[in-house]
Amino acid sequence: MSVIVAAQFPTITIDGRKFSLIKKMFNYNRALVNIQSESADGIVPFWAYASFSEVGLWRLCVYDENQLFKGIDYAQSSLIHLDLQEFINRNLVNLPEVVLTEEQIVSECGCSTATAYNIKDQLTERCKANVIDIYDTIESHERAINIPVFQSIIKKHITCGQPLTMAQIANMSSIIETAYECADNLTKLYPHQFEFNNRKETGISKINVVGDVYRVSLIGKNISITDGQSKALNEWKSKLAKAEAEANPKKNEFNIFYYNSKISEILDSVKPLPNLELYFFAGRLENLSVESENVDAGLPSHIYRNLNMVCGKPLHIFPFLLTTADSTVNHLGIYTKYVEAGAFICKLFDYDEQCANDEGTIKCTPAYSYIGERYAKMYPYNQLIGKIQGQTVCVVPPPPLLKPTASHKNPVPRKKTISKFPVHQRKPATRSQTKRLQKQTGMDIVKGGKRQTKRNRRNRC
Repeated sequence: MSVIVAAQFPTITIDGRKFSLIKKMFNYNRALVNIQSESADGIVPFWAYASFSEVGLWRLCVYDENQLFKGIDYAQSSLIHLDLQEFINRNLVNLPEVVLTEEQIVSECGCSTATAYNIKDQLTERCKANVIDIYDTIESHERAINIPVFQSIIKKHITCGQPLTMAQIANMSSIIETAYECADNLTKLYPHQFEFNNRKETGISKINVVGDVYRVSLIGKNISITDGQSKALNEWKSKLAKAEAEANPKKNEFNIFYYNSKISEILDSVKPLPNLELYFFAGRLENLSVESENVDAGLPSHIYRNLNMVCGKPLHIFPFLLTTADSTVNHLGIYTKYVEAGAFICKLFDYDEQCANDEGTIKCTPAYSYIGERYAKMYPYNQLIGKIQGQTVCVVPPPPLLKPTASHKNPVPRKKTISKFPVHQRKPATRSQTKRLQKQTGMDIVKGGKRQTKRNRRNRC
């Protein structure tokens, strides 16, 4: 793994560190960029990848077994610094593209399952140290800021990557609105565009995501101690005093520790809340297209209906970072601080097994579902949406026509049947008669005598 001369490549300085973009490659339609950082700490190479579910946001790349390692916070732990994100987007098209074998990727510590942390013993010493450093930095708890308001959300298992119910979303929104108010300083930072090239099994070849990255401040409110908290605090203090007064305090060592922790928990919950910086994406979807080899077979009809529903939304919004104003970039291009915030910070698309029907998720491909609905119901996103103009220009291709089979080429004409009773004297068909008629005609019969088409069927995800 050789050191590159930074002057040969696009370079940006962020917080006193130089970051150079060396090359790019594509692995299973996923864009990867090789980056080199240079500072007083030395020269460090690493790779970043564009996330599908976060519509092209760049993340630090390392594998744990056969999965990309996300860290303790699913959305934020491996997120590349925004200044570096924008720089990659502006220069990606001009970077030299390479095609590497697994062996070549391993030799330069690239982003591959072959360099996974769990098989680090197979790597060279230098590469092994690099992979361990990346893994440990993503996993570091020192970077995660614990704020009681958000910790209470996490303790209720309201986290990104977990199925959520509408009740959980409403509960999270209420907790945050009680603790924070949204400042009047909404700022558009830079445009963000991503071509969502999904995997073949989804049947969808691309969706263009076009929008902007925004920042807004969240101002912490003063929280007064409640009567219940005050009573509990006095009780824990009394128990602590008794335990410390014991002739042999070592016997009560665990109790003393426990009482102190409960006292600290109450006091921390009423400390002044720090002001935070919230970053989110807002934009639209454009020009969806379908894999050519799947056109004849087509996608399931509900996929087309759901895609039209998603494309019909004038604005899509999702948050991806909550941090403090003093957070900087480290030697691996990620943030030195972020707030561990549970599902308050998540993404726009999620894997189907991580979506809950109760939330109103919309299945968009055989692999992904759209979870952007939650943000329209959650504070402060429900207020921010109204301040951002959106316009839909998404075009969903129609479902393909089925190829005629042998039986369809020369169909046998059906006999017309005429009822012997006038229309006003006919009795409503029974359920068994309706089913028999459906079987004979191949039509869907609904109340009112209208044929139920794909357009007027109720969407169910």
